[in-house]
Amino acid sequence: MLFRDMVRLHPALYAGLSGNWVLLVMFINVWLAFRLWNSGRKALSLLLAGLLVLDVWAMMVTSNRQNMVALGVGMAAAAALLLRMKFNWRRAGLFLGILSVVAALLAAQLIRRNPVEIPAQEFTPSVVASLNQVGDVVSATTRSDIRWGLWRFSLEKIGEHPWIGGGIGRTVFDKLYSEYRPEVPDLWHAHNMILNKGIQMGIPGMMVFFALWVALAMELLRHARSAGASRYLATAGFAAMVATFTKNQTDDFFVRNVALWFWLVMGLLVGFLRADAVKVTPSPAPGP
Repeated sequence: MLFRDMVRLHPALYAGLSGNWVLLVMFINVWLAFRLWNSGRKALSLLLAGLLVLDVWAMMVTSNRQNMVALGVGMAAAAALLLRMKFNWRRAGLFLGILSVVAALLAAQLIRRNPVEIPAQEFTPSVVASLNQVGDVVSATTRSDIRWGLWRFSLEKIGEHPWIGGGIGRTVFDKLYSEYRPEVPDLWHAHNMILNKGIQMGIPGMMVFFALWVALAMELLRHARSAGASRYLATAGFAAMVATFTKNQTDDFFVRNVALWFWLVMGLLVGFLRADAVKVTPSPAPGP
């Protein structure tokens, strides 16, 4: 965006942009921290673990709610693959504990962004009451979100131009449908990565873009389910992909430097995994 537009924005709104960068590298850095620890370089591993904690703190400071959702979904994807490789209750309990911490951070973020006033006579300091209060905040936040109307409007407009869309770029939405909620200037695009592609390129564009993500997911899953040592790196890459995809379902930051960074990292990752798979594949026995 133009610099004058960036200056007027609250710093918290940059959270969506920075969250994509952090989510993409966090899972790969977890893999790297374990590699460093197992190779005896424990000081570097602890330093990297500290950086990961700072990453989570930074995502909390930005007040962006979707960061924690994307982080939790990515962790769940990694946990499912790792438990498939080797299941035991201790490992399952560890993953459940980590996901519970992320859920608590999300609840704290929701309450901070959307505080709900609770009358003093209704307040009861108990775990059940606290969970009910968090549920009230989540329910109120979800039902009142203006994205529901925006997404319905976007789907209707995609249906009006299903084959070719309106042109490339997020700003196309604003140029075509400037009459939509002019009192809310932030609604200048569909706030969903897939729907934005539909506005721009119609249904064929949506399908091709989504197919690209499916192809990447299948490639990473294939390596994650292999018996090679690189399956853990592939698992980290798959979790990063899932987290990035989830992050951009309530807004669309998958443009310019974020998109270039994502495809660069994923391209390097897939290239390494393919080369490593070829290296460890045994050569066929020579013929007579």
